[in-house]
Amino acid sequence: MEIAIVGLGNLGGALARAFARVGYRVFAGVRDEKETDRAALENYHKNISIHMMEEVGAMSDTIFFCVTPPAITEVCDRVGSLENKLIVDTMNCIHSHPEGYADTFEALSAIYPQCHVVKAFNTTGYENILHPNFGGVPIDTFMAGDDEHAKHRVHRMAKDIGFSECYDFGGANTVHLLEELARIWVNLALFQGNGRNIAFKILKRCPY
Repeated sequence: MEIAIVGLGNLGGALARAFARVGYRVFAGVRDEKETDRAALENYHKNISIHMMEEVGAMSDTIFFCVTPPAITEVCDRVGSLENKLIVDTMNCIHSHPEGYADTFEALSAIYPQCHVVKAFNTTGYENILHPNFGGVPIDTFMAGDDEHAKHRVHRMAKDIGFSECYDFGGANTVHLLEELARIWVNLALFQGNGRNIAFKILKRCPY
């Protein structure tokens, strides 16, 4: 399977590594050919190749956006028009927002109305994307969006890289809940002194 990732910060780089090592072909889109992580990513796995942002939209039917929220409109201008693609919004508007939009999900949905946007992989630290197994217990992740087939694909991808489950929060009207869950993780990890190696896990009681 092939995916494209736009943005190679901590999260984008972690997703590229996680998918490449389980057999995905990863086309990583960058603003500048001289970005410092380029060599490290390409040397990490043969399945990762680096391209300009303008190129990756045509390379895959699945595109992850992993940039800072204020940059999303400029980045989308560079990526260009997209149709009938699965777009995965991994971004959080905790400290900043895209101009003219409530959040990145709203921005991507408006800019690419012919695509299916799913919010996912935004509720934990990038370290947990690479290492979703805690002492033999795989952690959970979450998603939201309106298209069921698109969410089925995201669910499969989450399982492929080692998450125990990818729980569906519902439609686009629940995306704000995932943003709040991300805020909870940030608060616990960074402001309450628990560190970044924490994650969410849903427990279910077995019926008797």
